[in-house]
Amino acid sequence: MPQVKEGRSSATDINQILEAGMQAQTLLQSQVFGAAYRETLNHYFNEWLSTQVDHSKKREEIYFRLRGLQDAAQTLAGFVAQAETIMQQQSNENEFRPQEYQQ
Repeated sequence: MPQVKEGRSSATDINQILEAGMQAQTLLQSQVFGAAYRETLNHYFNEWLSTQVDHSKKREEIYFRLRGLQDAAQTLAGFVAQAETIMQQQSNENEFRPQEYQQ
């Protein structure tokens, strides 16, 4: 997803960020995604519990798979946050400010 460059963002970039944010929010709120996320998380945790304490390579592998899952969810949440920030900025820009018209 393109990043907004301050002062030089195009409407296309902003629209792409808004669209990605809306889609990410829909995905994160989906019951299917939530169930899959929890099931995968539980699977990794149970797999980690079933490994021997001295099998550090296997435990590290499970940990990194778990981190990847969490990182993907955090990236989606970041898309939502970016879109919300843009919508808030647009809302503030469109807000009527009577003090600007008083002399």
